[in-house]
Amino acid sequence: MKPSMPAGIEPTLIPPESFRKYFWDADWEDLTEHSASYEDFIVYRIADKGNEEAVRWLLGRISAGRIAEAVGRSRAVSRKSKAFWENARSFL
Repeated sequence: MKPSMPAGIEPTLIPPESFRKYFWDADWEDLTEHSASYEDFIVYRIADKGNEEAVRWLLGRISAGRIAEAVGRSRAVSRKSKAFWENARSFL
């Protein structure tokens, strides 16, 4: 069962060190220390750029619907990824 997202962020949404490569343009220490401020960024970056391991990690923490919402709000995500996550919310 996936955890529900309260008003804040689940502490488990802090990306593991192995995902640092997906955040090449961000200050890693700030991102991990203040992850609540970067919640949508963490979600859409992993959903758009992450490999299978990273996406499984994300889906283990939040719903596909929540991912689709974050991806849909981002201008930085490809149309292909947006379409995938919009469809995925129905079957994941």
